[in-house]
Amino acid sequence: MARASHEIRAEYLKFFAARGHTVRPSAPLVPRDDPSLLFTVAGMVQFKPYYSMPPEQLPFKRATTVQKCLRVNDLEAVGRTLRHHTFFEMLGNFSFGDYFKTDAIEWAWEFTTKVLDLDRERVWISVYEQDEDASELWQKIAGVPAARIVRLGKKDNFWGPAGETGACGPSSELYFDTGAANGCGKADCAVGCDCDRYIEFWNLVFPQFDQQKDGTLVPLAHPGIDTGMGLERTSFIAQGARDNFHSDLFRPVVARLQELSGVEYERDTTTRLAMNAVADHVRALVFTLSEGIYPSNEGRGYVLRRILRRASGKLRGLGVREPFLYRLVEPVVDVMGTYYTELATGAPRVASLIEAEEQRFLATLDSGMARFETALATAGGPGHTLAGREIFTLYDTYGFPPELTAEMAGDRGVTVDMDGFRTAMQEQRQRARAGAAFKQNTAGAAPELVLATPGESEFQGYERTRAENTLQVVRWLQGHASEADRNPDLALGGETFELVLDRTPFYATSGGQVADQGLISNADLIWRVTDVRKERGNIVHTGVLLQHPSELHTWDDLVAALRERAGLQVLATVEDEVRADTARNHTATHLLHAALKKIVGPHVVQAGSLVAPDRLRFDFNHFKGLEPEEIRHLETSINDLVLRNLEVRTVVEDYETAVKSGAMALFGEKYDARVRVVSVGDYSMELCGGTHVRRTGDIGGFMITQEGSVASGVRRIEAITGRRAEQHAAVLRQRAQELARVLGLGPGQDAVRKSTELLEENKRLKREIAALQSKMAGGLSEDLLRQATEVAGARVLAARVEVAGVDALRELADTLRREMKTGVAVLSTEDDDKIVFLAMVTDDLVKRGLRAGDLVNRVAKITGGGGGGKPNLAQAGGRDKARWQDALDDVVPAVRALLS
Repeated sequence: MARASHEIRAEYLKFFAARGHTVRPSAPLVPRDDPSLLFTVAGMVQFKPYYSMPPEQLPFKRATTVQKCLRVNDLEAVGRTLRHHTFFEMLGNFSFGDYFKTDAIEWAWEFTTKVLDLDRERVWISVYEQDEDASELWQKIAGVPAARIVRLGKKDNFWGPAGETGACGPSSELYFDTGAANGCGKADCAVGCDCDRYIEFWNLVFPQFDQQKDGTLVPLAHPGIDTGMGLERTSFIAQGARDNFHSDLFRPVVARLQELSGVEYERDTTTRLAMNAVADHVRALVFTLSEGIYPSNEGRGYVLRRILRRASGKLRGLGVREPFLYRLVEPVVDVMGTYYTELATGAPRVASLIEAEEQRFLATLDSGMARFETALATAGGPGHTLAGREIFTLYDTYGFPPELTAEMAGDRGVTVDMDGFRTAMQEQRQRARAGAAFKQNTAGAAPELVLATPGESEFQGYERTRAENTLQVVRWLQGHASEADRNPDLALGGETFELVLDRTPFYATSGGQVADQGLISNADLIWRVTDVRKERGNIVHTGVLLQHPSELHTWDDLVAALRERAGLQVLATVEDEVRADTARNHTATHLLHAALKKIVGPHVVQAGSLVAPDRLRFDFNHFKGLEPEEIRHLETSINDLVLRNLEVRTVVEDYETAVKSGAMALFGEKYDARVRVVSVGDYSMELCGGTHVRRTGDIGGFMITQEGSVASGVRRIEAITGRRAEQHAAVLRQRAQELARVLGLGPGQDAVRKSTELLEENKRLKREIAALQSKMAGGLSEDLLRQATEVAGARVLAARVEVAGVDALRELADTLRREMKTGVAVLSTEDDDKIVFLAMVTDDLVKRGLRAGDLVNRVAKITGGGGGGKPNLAQAGGRDKARWQDALDDVVPAVRALLS
């Protein structure tokens, strides 16, 4: 019996409550205590700590929930498949060291076949390829035959953790066979295929390990259970619907979209998929905005803005030119508000926020689209690449998220230069920092409290990373650094401030080195430092207030409290690991600069740099790209210096003395009369105010990851050191081992030589195939010509042929052109599971007004596709295979109409 989605929710909770599970409410979409996640992505997120807690500390050992989730890792798939979503609900049952696989499998099968009453013969099971226990239990408990149990690898059947760390383990999934009509038609279509035949609807995860930050898997003392059943997929299966978007969770939203837009949902495949995406995205917006997450250019807010603008782009394709998404808030609340009662209260505010955001985007959309079209034309159209700076301009000036630009360009066959975009973005941030000097407080500026007249801040960070200092100035910026920092229990919790201390161990952004991170705190106040900059002699710390006394509700309360504690002492603590990573990269930058002068040439001059914890970037003047041998020489030389463990010395002396002694000063930099000189053995000597390691051995290793051009006469090297170099080396080693395995190499065999041999063999086989295709085309053309029909004095042929790809189809069309004196041929084949149409028109018919592009486009549109090309040869793609023959049957009428 088909069940409504609200019934499935209720029955699920009732079923597991009857089996000793504590029913828990859904956690918020923003995880409160997990900075590794932007959003709650699974039901187990709120229970992550429970899997590693001692049993006696657990509030309960079994739980069940209906969890709100948001995922954007496959955002581009939403609206292109029938089962992907951004917002979705996950039904889950959990065990924390209580029951394990036997009960989880027994109850999953019972709920699936007895409560949902799904046809057990259509339920398939997947297990982790090394999990013998799960395979045997499915056969023993549920009676699932081995033929319907599929073993899959780690990518498919090893789950977690939710974030960088936490519980994880093998999994077993339940799939429902929706029928061959929904499949891809391939002979090897089976569970795990990307088509819509076998739909995974319930995932049983068996957490057995606790993943550490370094990726190590530590066995859990008390293995547990973590399951997730997608309500959207389960509803469509249980209701016998066509797909997720035809279930009762989406039908009312799609119906209202159709009604308000005046666009028929079933008009064509493109329209249907676009409406699906809009319906999905508006649900995500309603839930996130209801929780107080707002569109912005950073973090979670950026994700929301990206979702909204993608939906707006889909609506534009439907002909909608005004704010529209906000009108769909009501049907979403109608569907979801009965269970999530908080939605109704906030609906008017949510609709207003969406409308305002739409208006901001639409205000620049038309001009942005014009710029987008111009950029595509400049790039050269399909098969070419859109420049990174164009992507940045569309983002910076017109508000196009780079992912939206990439998707729109991809729809037109154009690739995008995302590395170039990131470069332009970083340059803009550096310009913004340079122009953001701390200005005098003026009317309308941020509220400011001066506890003591600030003198010039003293930087103590060369000697220490932890020091007690006096708080002098506090400025309130009145904004959350990110939604993750919001503390609903504290009025000012999560607000951003600027703090000036008399002395500080925090390094301020300068000389290409990024700022330190850490904490400023006393007994009852804690700020997390996110940025540090210099301001007319002062060092200004941007900090997020994480903790304060609960009686402080407003800025005025905080001011009063701080005035009572004039000369407040705070502990400033720099995060040691981040500082150490940055220092490794800074010293390595000095070595790289010196090595470039020695290996590439003395003309090399620094043109810019970035020293961050995770990488270093060095721009330098040079007239051509580096040769592979030069790059290897640079790496080898610097790693030799690391192994020599040279001392890194620093002295402070007069500028003139330092320069005369050979210290390198950077062109364009301003130096004080007294300067800091950093020397590495006798290899490098530079004027530098940054932080460095004590000896080169502390660098731990140096690897160049990229070398390329950033401007005329300017090259860029990116490199990594220390822990990240070790991690990168491990990845490269794993790839080399995998390549050797794929190539079937034995110990000591040369992978490059083997690959070269295979490529040469591939070229030879392609030449042989081309020769065979040409020979086959001659024989096939004779058979096809006998099928031709005469229309207005021309021979017309429309046929579906079995050939090896598009090249073979073109070969056949060329053969027909030579054999037809006056004629038209529309040939069609299947290539990589897609319909391909190719139209050929002889030159005399082109003169009569018949053009291949017009003909093939008309035919392809019948299958929901399209295309074009030259007047005598054009190609198009099709989508709907059910109308494939209808399209071919239209060729003769189309030719007759076009010739008339």
